[in-house]
Amino acid sequence: MNESSATQTLNHRHLCGSSNSLSGVRTLSSSSLLGILIAGAASLFQTPKNIFPEINIPVLSIIGTYNGLSAEEFEKQITV
Repeated sequence: MNESSATQTLNHRHLCGSSNSLSGVRTLSSSSLLGILIAGAASLFQTPKNIFPEINIPVLSIIGTYNGLSAEEFEKQITV
């Protein structure tokens, strides 16, 4: 290895960082991704699921009979 190529190799390592620091970043990224995937899977299985949840919707029903009136006339009698 001549002096010129040795200088280029040192400059390249200085500019790009050493291979050890790059592998540390890759390890940290892989570990973070794995942790996120495990936490997501755990939360998916721990979330309660109900196919038919009980939903209470407020409803008001008015039932009335008035012989001889049509539906429209009866509606006019009970609305304000």
